[in-house]
Formats: sequence, structure tokens, C-alpha cells
Amino acid sequence: MYEKISKFMENRDLMSLPNIDTFQELPDSKPLVVVGKNSEILYANNSFRQSFQIQEGKSFQELKSEPNLENLLSVFSQSNFNGFHFDLFLFPDENLEINHYYVEVDRIFIENREYFFLTFQTSNEKQKLESRINDLHDALEYGRIPVIITDENGNINYATRMFERILKNSIDEIFYQPIALVLSNNIINADYNEINEAIHKRKRWTKEISYFEEEKGYVFLELNLNPAYRDGTNLLNFILTAHDITSHILKNQITKKSAESLLAIINNISDLLLIIKNDNNEWTFNNANENFYQTFSLVKSECLNGKLENIFDSNYQKEIFGAISKLKSLNLKYAEFFYDHSNKRKYSGKVTGIVSDKEEFFIISLKDITDQLLYELILKRAYEKEIHLNKLKTAFLENMSHEIRTPYNAILGYSEIIDDCLQTGEFDTIKEISVFVKEVLDRVLNLFTNIVEVSQIESGDVQVDKVVINCHEILKSVYNKKTLAARAKGLEFKLEVEQTEVSLATDWIKFEKIIFSIVDNAIKYTESGSVVIGASSHDSKIIISVSDTGKGMDLNLLSRLVEPFTQEEEGYARNFEGAGLGLTIAYGLTRLLGGEMEFESSKETGTKVLLIFPQYN
Repeated sequence: MYEKISKFMENRDLMSLPNIDTFQELPDSKPLVVVGKNSEILYANNSFRQSFQIQEGKSFQELKSEPNLENLLSVFSQSNFNGFHFDLFLFPDENLEINHYYVEVDRIFIENREYFFLTFQTSNEKQKLESRINDLHDALEYGRIPVIITDENGNINYATRMFERILKNSIDEIFYQPIALVLSNNIINADYNEINEAIHKRKRWTKEISYFEEEKGYVFLELNLNPAYRDGTNLLNFILTAHDITSHILKNQITKKSAESLLAIINNISDLLLIIKNDNNEWTFNNANENFYQTFSLVKSECLNGKLENIFDSNYQKEIFGAISKLKSLNLKYAEFFYDHSNKRKYSGKVTGIVSDKEEFFIISLKDITDQLLYELILKRAYEKEIHLNKLKTAFLENMSHEIRTPYNAILGYSEIIDDCLQTGEFDTIKEISVFVKEVLDRVLNLFTNIVEVSQIESGDVQVDKVVINCHEILKSVYNKKTLAARAKGLEFKLEVEQTEVSLATDWIKFEKIIFSIVDNAIKYTESGSVVIGASSHDSKIIISVSDTGKGMDLNLLSRLVEPFTQEEEGYARNFEGAGLGLTIAYGLTRLLGGEMEFESSKETGTKVLLIFPQYN
């Protein structure tokens, strides 16, 4: 090689080259050759000559390989590439093992002449390098060392599992993400700008942060970002490491210094954080973050080293000491408690403890769960409402099915009887049956009318036409209409009103419907005894009562009984007919007309319904 190059340089007084044969080659040197454009080997080091058994001045024709080196170099010489690399398989004697090499080819020019520079790396050497890399990776993982490696722009391309645990993100989620962005949940805005500036200026950055682990509580870490250079000048990447400084922070800085660096850390925690100290059963306020001071409206200078009993209310002290007692007695890593603050906020608290000499330190963290509880309450109410609506739907379908099928079957039965009577000429019977058919049709019509009326009441689409009426006249009208029905059941039916006329401003038709529905219910659910309608005035109010000696109602179910399509007894086996709309309509109209409806009832003793309206003066 030296002789070949010197021929090109013998007419140039550039430098005096030494004899290359005087240099010694290291034993672990990689095989390398310099090849001319005609594939002639111009130079080969000892490693190449020993490995390939080819001397200088020869060509690759003698070499049995796949791919063919001579052909490959010929094709490469005609390309525009500076270099390339490939896998080479060498076939020596038939009885020897096939050798595998990784070859790198570079095109070089000397004195305007083209040469090819080839280096060979065995598969064993490559595997050794990969093994070293894997060993380094395993050492970091099994050593539980938090490490992140970024490119020169600060984008993450490697992270150990320990750092994934700290960040609560996998490498797939943070891969090639800016390191400052990935750390944004653990640092404040000022730190975010600092780390970006450190990456931009290629300088070191360090910061103390904290995060919460279920088993350990709050863990404090020191982050160190260092630029890594190749050859001392070219920036290769950045390496971020984390060192656990929890013990140092909590044992030294809390107990002795309460350093500003610790305050900066705890002030970055979004939860409320309080540190208290127990020295010979004397509990004092040691420190807190800014969020804690603001939430409890405390002045820092007035609280530090102050007695807890002079700072917090008894409820808060009770919760804290209860959690501490549980923590110590059960030897727990942390204890939980709940606290209702006077500002109507609810908190979930955790207590962790540290013992140092004769002093005990406890860290109390409070997380505001008010909105979470409110959301859960809303979901619970929505769920209960959904269940209630499903029950209403079921009751509606059952009642409507029964209420429509019953008159329909009656009409079918009457129609068959009418057919028989027409054939036998019993026309008097037909006249009697027509009365029954009319009653059935009136019942169906009344059902549909009530459904429409309930719908209008619930939608607010009800017109009220108020006039001044005599309350007694309405009660007498209802009494006269229901007298026959009461007597048919053998009931004593009374109307007890004052002699003095009582006036009120209301909608005549709707008011009469209210009284009629309540009286109708009283007669319907009373098998023996009496039904009494009464009215009196007191303190500018008219009090109307409808009393019966019927089966009575369970007042615990009252809120359900005034809802549409519900009765105290439900299903096809119930003892009383009806769609369960009468009381609903009466209740809705009473409220619409500005009145109130109250109930006095107990099972098997009867019911008393009170209607209270303002008297018209």
C-alpha cells in the first residue's frame, strides 16, 4: 500500500512517509483492505491476510463468498454512493464451518484516484457488542436504576422500567416525546422552562420532585440531566437519572432545616400537605404547603411550631389522631381518613409517619373529593330515578292492560248476549244490557280522559279559569252525585258543613273534580262504615275534609301513591279496579289551584284527606 501511494506522491514534496512495515498491528485489529478500482488488493493488514489467506496484489476472485465481493465492488464503483454495508458469508474448504462477516465499504480518493476501503467484523464480535449492550440494559433494569436517554434535542428514545413507574407511563407512550413535556405533571412551569433552556444550551439541569406511591406514600427524587458528548466535543444525547432522596429530605431537612428546597417541593404538590411533630406527646405544627394555608385560611408565621389544639378545630384533630393511632397500632405504612371542612368541602386524607430519635413526624395529605362525591351522588340519583321510571312503566303497562282488557271483554260478552236476545226476541233484556254497555264505555272514556289530564298537568299545559264560588255548593253537588253509590254499598254518607257561606277564588270545574275524585276513592275503598264530607274555615283558610272508615293507607308509600298509574296494591290480583290516576289528578290540581293536600291514615282504621285553600275575602 505504501509503495502504491508513494508512486502518486513521488513528484510532490508534501511529506516524508515512514516505512509502514515498521508499524506493529494490535492483536484484536479488525480485518481491513484497500482495493483498487480493478478489484486488486493494494493493502491488507495481518488480520485480513490470516483470516482470508489472500495476499496483497491478488483479487477477490479466489475468494468463495456470498455475495461475490468482486462483482459487488464492480457494481458499487458505478454507483453514486459514498459507502454501504452488508453481510458476507465466506465458504472455505468443504469441511470447515461457514464464516459470517459484517462488511463496511467506503469510497476514498487519493490523488484523484478511486479506492475502496473495506473493514470486516465477525458475527462473534457483533454478538459481543450486542451482549454488552444487553448486559448494560439488564444491569439498569435489575438494579432498579431510573434512567432516561434522549437524543440531542431532548426527545426520549430509552427509559428504564423504574422511570416508567415514576412517570406512570410506558415507553410506548413517551417514546420520542420531549423530556420537558413528559415531566410536566411532576414540575412547575418555571422548571419546565429551565429544562428546555438546559437542553437548548447543552448544559446540566437538576431538580427535586415528588410523587405518591400506594406502598411508600410520598417519594422524593433528585433529577439530574447531563449532556453526553462523543469525543468530548460532539453532543450525542442527554441522560436523565433519578436518585431517591426521601430519607434525606424527611429525616434531615424536615427535622433540622425545614429548608426552602423542601418547601418548593411540597408547594408543587396539588393536594393539601401538612407536616406535624410529636415531641414527648406535645403535638406541634411543623410545616405545610401553600395550598393548605390558603384552604384553611391560615397565616404561616402564626402556625409554625404552634400547638395543634390552637390551630385546628376538634373534628380535624380527632380525624388526624384517630388515623395516627390506627397507623401505629396496626403497624401500617399509611392510614386513611375522611374530613368535612367547615367550608362545605369534603376531603380524603392519608397519614404517613417517620420516627427520628425521640421525635415523631407525620405527613398528612388531603385530597378534595367534594366534586367526586357530588358526581357519584348525581349518578346514584339518576340510577334510582331510572329504576323508578322503569317501575312506573311496568305499573302503567300492567294497569292499562288490565283496565282496557276488562271493559273490552265485558263488551264482547254483552255483544254475544245481544246476539242471543235478537234471535230469541228478548228486546227488554237488550235494553238492560245497553245500559251496562254504556257504563263500560263511560269507564273507558273516563280512563282516556284521565290519562290526557295527567299528561297536561305534568307538562304544565292546563288553563285555570278562576271565579269566586261558594265552597258548600260544590260539596253539596258532589254529595248528591255520589249518594247512590254510597247507599249501594250500604255506607253511611254524611255532609257536615257550616251554615255560613264560605267563598274561595278557584276554577269551578277543576275544584269539583278534586272533591269528586277524593270522595269516589273514599267510597271505593270503604266496605263498611261511613264516609263524611266536611268543611270549615280557620285563619283565612278553608279546610275541606273527606273521612272514611275504609282499609286505610300506608303513609310510608304516600309519595308513590300520588304518582300516576300506581296503587297500594298492584298487579292483576289486586282487590280494587282503577288505573291509579284519581289521586294523582286530585293532588296535581290541588297544587295547581294553590292548595295543599294532607293525609291522616293508618291501616284498617280509615283515611282522612284534608284540602287546604286560601279563603276569598
